[in-house]
Amino acid sequence: MNLTKNVKWTRVQNAVAAGTATTNTSSIDMQGYESATFMISIGAVVSSGTVTAHIATSSDDSTFNDVEGTSIAWTDADDNKVGDRIGKAARAVLAL
Repeated sequence: MNLTKNVKWTRVQNAVAAGTATTNTSSIDMQGYESATFMISIGAVVSSGTVTAHIATSSDDSTFNDVEGTSIAWTDADDNKVGDRIGKAARAVLAL
């Protein structure tokens, strides 16, 4: 399988400063696709700080519902790492 021909890459969020309230990424259209992967690049996390992310889906691109079991968290021990979560999804929700 050639991933460059079978995968669509879409940037859904620019960098966000630490301490920002919950941020919803742009949604992606899942029609014609079976799943999505969100890649989240984490910069420096302040001492005792936490960054969390989870997936939310929608049938109308307006009302989103959290997907159970998709939450992932990073602490100051996880500075400058990349995290990903695979699943059927429409957007990522970041709490900074």
